[in-house]
Amino acid sequence: MARGRFKVVCSYCRKRKIGCDKKSPCTACVKAGNPYCDALGRPDQKSDEVTDALRLRVATLEKQLFENGIHPMAHLSDDDPKDTINFHDAISRIDHRDNQTWKYMGPFKWVVLVSMDDSLLPIFKSFYQGKERPACADGVAPSFYLHSLDKQVGLFQQPHVQGPDETLRMKLYNTLPSVRAIYLLIDRFFKIAYPYMPILDESDFRESISNLIGGRPDEESRAIISGNDGSSPAIYGILLVVLRISFITLTGGSNRVSNFCFHNSKEELDYLSSQNIGPDFIELANQCLSVYNVTGNICFEAFQLVVALRVYSTVGPETTSYDSRSMTLASLSNHMAYNLWLNRDWHTDRPDFNEKKDLLQKKLWYTLVFLDLDVSLSSGNLMSIVPETFDVRLPIFRPQKSSGHNDESEKMAIEHFHWLERSRLAFTDCIKMTGKVSGNVKISQLERSLMKLEEIYDDLQKNLRETANVPSLTIKDSFIKYTTLKLLLTEHYFLVGVYTHFMYHYIKKEDIVKAITYKNKVITKFASVLFPLIPELANQSMTILSGSTDIFICGPFIQCLCQCSLFIVSALVRFNHKLNSMRSSPDHQILLNTNVEYRGLFNEIEKHLSLLQQCNHIVLSMYDLMKNKYAAANRMSILTRKVTDCASSPDYSKPDAIIKNSIVDGNNLRMCNQLIEECLEKLDFSSVTGYSSSSPTSSTISEIPTEILWESGSLSPFEKYFDFVSIEEMSRYIL
Repeated sequence: MARGRFKVVCSYCRKRKIGCDKKSPCTACVKAGNPYCDALGRPDQKSDEVTDALRLRVATLEKQLFENGIHPMAHLSDDDPKDTINFHDAISRIDHRDNQTWKYMGPFKWVVLVSMDDSLLPIFKSFYQGKERPACADGVAPSFYLHSLDKQVGLFQQPHVQGPDETLRMKLYNTLPSVRAIYLLIDRFFKIAYPYMPILDESDFRESISNLIGGRPDEESRAIISGNDGSSPAIYGILLVVLRISFITLTGGSNRVSNFCFHNSKEELDYLSSQNIGPDFIELANQCLSVYNVTGNICFEAFQLVVALRVYSTVGPETTSYDSRSMTLASLSNHMAYNLWLNRDWHTDRPDFNEKKDLLQKKLWYTLVFLDLDVSLSSGNLMSIVPETFDVRLPIFRPQKSSGHNDESEKMAIEHFHWLERSRLAFTDCIKMTGKVSGNVKISQLERSLMKLEEIYDDLQKNLRETANVPSLTIKDSFIKYTTLKLLLTEHYFLVGVYTHFMYHYIKKEDIVKAITYKNKVITKFASVLFPLIPELANQSMTILSGSTDIFICGPFIQCLCQCSLFIVSALVRFNHKLNSMRSSPDHQILLNTNVEYRGLFNEIEKHLSLLQQCNHIVLSMYDLMKNKYAAANRMSILTRKVTDCASSPDYSKPDAIIKNSIVDGNNLRMCNQLIEECLEKLDFSSVTGYSSSSPTSSTISEIPTEILWESGSLSPFEKYFDFVSIEEMSRYIL
């Protein structure tokens, strides 16, 4: 029987009569460079097994790609690599070198967004055009507080610590409440507010206060002001901040004292709410700090006081979040921390190692790190504390080493540091690109970094949705909910700021498709995240049982409302112009009757304007709920109403560069309207819109500003510096 042949000599070797090793391809063909070797090799069983395994692996990968919806080319971008954006182009027109208020301006400040909006800029310029600079005594700005004719409501109280002849000791004696109130507020601070400001060692602080003020915790007598060592003024300053923060947690956003909240009985709440603990406590704490030479031999307690004042500057209802004072405190606290070597880890093998002090220093350092991150996300500026400048490890909670009375609060604070650290790298990558003072950033590169932020953003929303209907029955539940909400709002502000810059960037380049894409992203963020929070905060469903700690998220919440207000008013101006131009066209009626696309676009614009007016009314009503407590809400309420009045005026009518008369525009507007309608129908805003508040332009003397004040020429204190002035400064000079 003929034996089957598995190998044959290739044609190349046979023709040349040379030896062929009968491989495929053979060695002779490889050496000769012959690409057409036709030798047939014997099938190798081992080779077949490898091939089958590879085929199985490929099939498995194809199945995974199909099930996960991932496409092989999804990571490649169609964006032009030369498509770049400079976030500081808009800032360059504002010379902020001559005034400290603008020293730390970032690309996401509302004034920068106004400068890019052709609809809003003329309105804000008109507020002070042709006015004279108001007279101020000795160049000092008017009072930061509410108008003197207004009744004393909420937490706005005139400071009484102003006597130049009083010594610091006398001022403290005249300011501090009774010993009982002090100890009740200290207990409340460490039970409720401490996780938001974990910069103290509880046992050391209580011991220091006990030595300084004397008396038993239940005494109604005045505190005795004692202590002559170098740290006493700083400890008193920290005490003033602690008392003020504890006091403002007594009320929620609507300025009502809860009938019940954790740690205090109804009788204690009534007693504490009757105490006179106003913004003057913070002014006096600043005077305590002025005793020290913070650039010389630094006192550790003075550093703690600076950090405490910095934390308060971001939550105090009478301050504007991230204002010039807050930024000054940020620079000072960072400088002192580096001088104290808090950025370096303390080696445990050192003979002077103190585990208790090491824990306190780590808490102080990471408080600064995440405060710095918060400011950067809220402004778009580069972080001052970058990862390359410190090697401090995160603090670790050890119950056996805890020296405080509230181990749960200590544990919550430390766990919060670990939770924030998991997202810090993603935040830092984005801030590095928006925080450049000069130079362009590739949009495609920034978008890839933003994808990580969007993932964190979605996770935060998911966590809040899961706990939305669960009452905060414990302080821990409340803390987790509020810290999640605060990070969500801060990230929301950052993302909306970036997408708004993208929108104006593509409008300027006349790339309408991409401009619409980012505009829709902004609308989606407002409708899906910000507006659903409004009725919940208005109803205080998150704060009645949690000790009214909404004070710690109202700063970023008001900032987000400010973004939303400007966006809505800008849209009102543009769509009013579009609607009026369509109505004034001689062919308007004919097109309405004959052109389906035209009629659909006209109807959607009318509907869109109606929805925008509803949204604006909700935002204004939310400002009214908060304005008696939060200075920022009061100022935004004033400005938003004034700008809204101008939105329908033909003097400020501006065309919309995005909307054209096409079916695409009608369909896009229809999708936006559906999104806003679903938001308004799904949520109950009656608790917000039903709030009674008179118009700021009424004739009552206690309502400000009146039309007379608006025309009094008091809106241009910085006209020689800027094309327009900030909401904070503009409203400050009319109050």
